[in-house]
Amino acid sequence: NFGVIYGQTAFGLGRQLGIPRGKAGAYIKAYLAKLPGVTNYMSALIEEAKRQGYAETIMGRKRRIPELQRRGAARSYGERIARNTPIQGSAADILKKAMIDVDRALAGETFAAMLLTVHDELIFECDAARVDDLVGIVRPKMEGAVELSVPLVVEVGHGVSWAACKG
Repeated sequence: NFGVIYGQTAFGLGRQLGIPRGKAGAYIKAYLAKLPGVTNYMSALIEEAKRQGYAETIMGRKRRIPELQRRGAARSYGERIARNTPIQGSAADILKKAMIDVDRALAGETFAAMLLTVHDELIFECDAARVDDLVGIVRPKMEGAVELSVPLVVEVGHGVSWAACKG
């Protein structure tokens, strides 16, 4: 789903799925035909970025896109940025806000520590006996980091390794 929104081509989708380019192109065409709002949304993002000269995230961060004034591959790159920034940039904004909120909530606590992020995930180290306590702190901070018109649902995993958490 997201690959198409970000401008993934039939070649890229075919390579990702291990299918012929023609079949991947048919998938993309069918997806966009079934969900015409996606095409309209992507076009609107590009047009707005052309008008303003930048794309903007949910928290107002602006990313200038001079490539939209160029031609050929540079322009295509700019269009991908215009589609990508409001979505992925906004997700990054939300995660950063959640990190601040979680860090403040865990200030002075010794049973858990935030270690790193991976895409839209926060990774913690925690005493095994206090996992539920950590989840009780982290989940509401992440789900409430920003007010949206749709629910922001957080999935939680835990284990002795990152692989075990993802299982």
